[in-house]
Amino acid sequence: GAITNFTCTDGPVCARDRIECSCTSNSGILDWFISYRHIDHVMWNQILSVLFNKATTNEEYHYGYNFTFNTTYTGLNTSILTFNLNQSESVHIECANGNVTDKMNTTVTDSGYYAKAPTNLTTTFNASGVTLAWKDTGNNCTST
Repeated sequence: GAITNFTCTDGPVCARDRIECSCTSNSGILDWFISYRHIDHVMWNQILSVLFNKATTNEEYHYGYNFTFNTTYTGLNTSILTFNLNQSESVHIECANGNVTDKMNTTVTDSGYYAKAPTNLTTTFNASGVTLAWKDTGNNCTST
């Protein structure tokens, strides 16, 4: 079998953003491999390997990573992965066919980690305290 389509959220992403990846296999068997690391660290920590085939369930949830497979929404032989990116984190996502000979991958990184001086600083006072919000210069991330 082969991976015939692989896409993930494109462009700069920020902590707390929802990431969505889609993977399609022509054999109906595919395997997700998920690793993460703090941006400053060199070593990847593999946390997850999830295998789908035509006989498996349609949904699985592990450590905040949500997988669907062969549903009306995903389409035939397709799995969709969704998760929220953590602060200062890089996540390596790989999708492979059942025997892992054909695979595609990408890495998603919190762009806010590389922020420079903040702009558009606002202060909000309410019953629970003070909230500061700002736009990070050099990327599209908003922090509070």
